[in-house]
Amino acid sequence: MTRRPTIRRWLSKRDVKGSLNIGSGETLWGTIRLDRVTDYRPDVAGTVLSLPFKDESFPACIFTDVIEHLPASSESRALHEIYRVLKPGGWVLVTTPNSVKGQKFLDPLWWWRGHRHYSRQQIVELLRTVGFAVSGSWTFGLPSRELVRSWIRQASFLWRRVRGAPPRWPPEGKPSDLWDSDLGYTVLVVGTKEIER
Repeated sequence: MTRRPTIRRWLSKRDVKGSLNIGSGETLWGTIRLDRVTDYRPDVAGTVLSLPFKDESFPACIFTDVIEHLPASSESRALHEIYRVLKPGGWVLVTTPNSVKGQKFLDPLWWWRGHRHYSRQQIVELLRTVGFAVSGSWTFGLPSRELVRSWIRQASFLWRRVRGAPPRWPPEGKPSDLWDSDLGYTVLVVGTKEIER
């Protein structure tokens, strides 16, 4: 997939020391990895809807490809929790599939799991409503490429489960650039918790 290399490249240009990776899954980004799925061996088992940390604990939070899996209408609650654990001046990186015309209908997870897609503006508004200042928003990834890989990944995952083999994902592809348009498959938005004066 192009998402992980692009996100990794974006993170490599920032200071992520002491950061929290929420819904980390298999990724190793950040200092502390939190996931509700213990099979991924996170540092902390938990959910973004009730983060088990004190207020203002982290300088940064990485929240990639998670918001679309939360229970419907719980996005604001999750972002409030992230805001709570961020230090003043800290940032959050949010990524999610884009809701550009027709893309969600081609996403296998939209059909099978109710996987939601969001526009850049929807994520920007969610962050602002919680109190974040939005410091950037982009999209990236070619829709057709991402969707074809998603179908292949889901079919491979199901086939391996039927055979009793552990799930394995295909290798990651070449990263793409961030676009200041709404055409990319993935939305990437950065919010900052402003320092109170």
